[in-house]
Amino acid sequence: MKKVDLLPDKPKKEKVSLTIDGGLLPKLMSFAQEDDRSLSSYINLVLRNHVIQRELRESRADQSPEEAKHTHRAAGMVAENKPYSV
Repeated sequence: MKKVDLLPDKPKKEKVSLTIDGGLLPKLMSFAQEDDRSLSSYINLVLRNHVIQRELRESRADQSPEEAKHTHRAAGMVAENKPYSV
């Protein structure tokens, strides 16, 4: 019987040291706890969503209004971790 890998490969992680504003850290910790995530996982989610939003903003400059509407909807779905199809 052929073995099927049901779990996709996880992206490679890099360790970094960050300095976070004192007033921001308690909020991030609270949001992470509300989402039942570790602080590290939550910060990754926030950063990933920021990168996606920025890339989408930059790509919209070259799109028609109809294409931009779909891109905007897709960005919202990605930010909420929901599947999106056109």
